[in-house]
Amino acid sequence: MKQPDGYDRLAKWYRWVEWSRFGGRLQRARQRGLDDLPASPNAVLFVGDGDGRLLEAFLQRFAPEQVVSVDYSRQMLLLQRKRIDGAGWSQDSNASTDNRSVVRFVQADSRQLPIERRFDVVVTAFHLDCFVDDELDDVVRQIGCCVQSDGVWYVVDFIEPRGGLTRWWAVMWINLMIIFFRYATGLKTRRLPDVSGAMWRAGWQKHSQRRDFLGWIDSSVYRRRIDPSVNG
Repeated sequence: MKQPDGYDRLAKWYRWVEWSRFGGRLQRARQRGLDDLPASPNAVLFVGDGDGRLLEAFLQRFAPEQVVSVDYSRQMLLLQRKRIDGAGWSQDSNASTDNRSVVRFVQADSRQLPIERRFDVVVTAFHLDCFVDDELDDVVRQIGCCVQSDGVWYVVDFIEPRGGLTRWWAVMWINLMIIFFRYATGLKTRRLPDVSGAMWRAGWQKHSQRRDFLGWIDSSVYRRRIDPSVNG
């Protein structure tokens, strides 16, 4: 799992580091599956959204009444607040102007979410792949408890293409990223975890799926699968 002090140090450089290596590709991947989400969500939870660019894009498209954004890094949350302030959304539950969404920010570990309510939509973008496989099942269960029984979970993460030159290129860049984030933030993982496997074991299945043209970034909407062997 990422360490908060490491991501605090990285926060102000995060967007530049991403852009210098990938241009706008990762942001396009974050937004690629938004069209597959319910048109009128009421309550939305973001977990690990970093500097808040997906949160901002989401609020430009949807108008939920309540949004909660959880991140382990205080500095990332400050960047999110600044971004939301600049866009005019309220952080005060007593202020409801222009029918804009009320956004609440929470600094917390996603392995121990201090969230009691359930949400129509939960969003994790480039977050689940920060965990080692031994942690990931617990993280998925923790976050999954925050989703309404008929809600959806939007997951964006890196994957390894199945074969060919694309796989070689993707694996090279994924390994370089892992090395960088291990050094910069104290990330424990040494390889991509099996996110889709963890989601399936927790009772989730893909409702829609979109990938970038190189096939190494997956943007999927999950719903609980109907399976009597899985406790919902």
